[in-house]
Amino acid sequence: MLYGTTLTNKGIRAFADSILSGKMTVTQLIDIIEHSPRLAQALCDGLSVSGYGKVGPHELIRLAEHGHLNIGAISRAFTY
Repeated sequence: MLYGTTLTNKGIRAFADSILSGKMTVTQLIDIIEHSPRLAQALCDGLSVSGYGKVGPHELIRLAEHGHLNIGAISRAFTY
């Protein structure tokens, strides 16, 4: 169980770091997708209803590459 918790913590840590820095980098996003898939899915779902259209993992990476996953977009994703 500790092994799974450690992996989840890596994804949560990446998410927290992105919040603290004000934007989500591709590296942080990949850690979230790999280690906290439910969090990544919640981000996809929230962005899909907040004006970004249908968002999946590939679209998330594209948004991060272009700098669109800033604190505003992330917070809007979790308020829907």
